[in-house]
Amino acid sequence: MSGALGSLFTPRALAILGVSRHPAKLGHRLLQNVKESGYPGAVYPVHPSGEPILGYATVRAIEALPEGIDLALVSACSPGPAGSRPARTRRWSARSSASVS
Repeated sequence: MSGALGSLFTPRALAILGVSRHPAKLGHRLLQNVKESGYPGAVYPVHPSGEPILGYATVRAIEALPEGIDLALVSACSPGPAGSRPARTRRWSARSSASVS
């Protein structure tokens, strides 16, 4: 599948915004599901610690993600205005819009 729908249904790279170390939280389950599914593309979990989670290296901030990410999964919001879901979504939108040509 090619074009915009290809990026949605068969992404080559995905980011998970708001990934968590805690197994009961959505961000952890998203990453675990991606891992268990055998997803073949690049996975970029975003977590402020920068420490590995479930064997994946994490990226500290949305702004540090590499170019070429086709899909972003956004988990439930964390406390504070900088980490809230609306703020996180705005930062992702600004970053991804700037990379669209």
